[in-house]
Amino acid sequence: MKRNHWLKVDNAGKIFPAVSNNSRSSTFRLSFELKSDVNPYLLEKVVNKLLPRFETFNVKLKKGLFWNHFAANNSYFKVEQENAIIGQYKMKSPSQYCFRVLYFQRRITLETFHALSDGTGALEFLKSIVFEYLKEQGYSLESENKIISDKVINPYEKLDAFSYSYDKNNRLSLSEDKAYKLKGDLYQDNWNSFIKATFSSENYLNICKKYNVTATQYLASLLIYSIYSNQPACKKSKKPIKIFIPVNLRQFFEVNTLRNFSLYIKVSVAAKNKELTFADIIELTKKQFGEQLNKEHLYKRMNANVFFEKNWAIRLIPLFLKNLAFKIAYKVVSDNTSTSFISNMGKIDLPSQMYNHIENADFVNAGERLALTMVTLKEKMNIIFTTRLIDKSIVYQIVKTLQNEGLDIVIQSNHGDE
Repeated sequence: MKRNHWLKVDNAGKIFPAVSNNSRSSTFRLSFELKSDVNPYLLEKVVNKLLPRFETFNVKLKKGLFWNHFAANNSYFKVEQENAIIGQYKMKSPSQYCFRVLYFQRRITLETFHALSDGTGALEFLKSIVFEYLKEQGYSLESENKIISDKVINPYEKLDAFSYSYDKNNRLSLSEDKAYKLKGDLYQDNWNSFIKATFSSENYLNICKKYNVTATQYLASLLIYSIYSNQPACKKSKKPIKIFIPVNLRQFFEVNTLRNFSLYIKVSVAAKNKELTFADIIELTKKQFGEQLNKEHLYKRMNANVFFEKNWAIRLIPLFLKNLAFKIAYKVVSDNTSTSFISNMGKIDLPSQMYNHIENADFVNAGERLALTMVTLKEKMNIIFTTRLIDKSIVYQIVKTLQNEGLDIVIQSNHGDE
């Protein structure tokens, strides 16, 4: 049966079709590593079975006169073999879906174009794929109200939560100073080095307790201190080190959409002519988290983003001119306002029986120069570094510091000399 639904691209997703290219794919990957090799034919069957249930993923991107939109996609979906842990991502699958499902040995990966969804929404889709795949294999599983494919469709799943919550009279200024950019030679052909550090989540959280910080605050502080220690140019630059950190807004506004619903907060540290200790940076990080990570501040930020979209003069500009403006604005503003970013998916919550069949989880996001992602499954925590920088001194210092704090770390890399 053909499906005819369509959706507007949500507020957060509008910029990605315009600014994405070979060096900036605007995609991210979530993976589950199973305890047995993946059957690609069974996996493909499951994805096609689930797509009618997930209307926000069952679409293709179409150009309109004023904005892009998503139209129903009736193509048969094909899974693909993953030929690299990380590399140059594709924006779409061969059938014009804005996501790909990849398999490699025991790993099932969902690669999602950011115009479609954020990490939280994509994780719900991947959880359903793996849950139904395991059931197709013959395992008896209970969803425990944690798998969306086992629930009745909720209209909030398709909601553009940014516009739903909009208040034009309660917004912040979005002006942003330029940030220090990491220095160093890059790999050719947009290639990313991938380094995964796996360790006990309990032991990591004990370190965080020692410093009286959260898991993300500790890693943000450690990243800033490692940049400060290994990039002498930052101590001469007027531009601060700025780490951007996406925040899942669902926890503040109780809207369980499967589409984009996240915003960035940032930690900014001016390093010029300063002698900073790790303790100094921790205090700055905690202070800025406290100022930004609250519902009132996030709501004002959210309204400022939507205000641009709702402006009548902007709405009437043809799409090709909007795309040109997006590209220029991203190059001049967004591309120069962050030094690096950290994205913490947090602890993945699965039905208890699924843990018997899943070994590990990965969350990967390729950055312009250096990106860090975090994800926890049961007792395992992974920090994944993706970087185009040939020099890995920042990464090495972070890993070495964690080891000195007592963590037993297993390292995996897609580069032979790591």
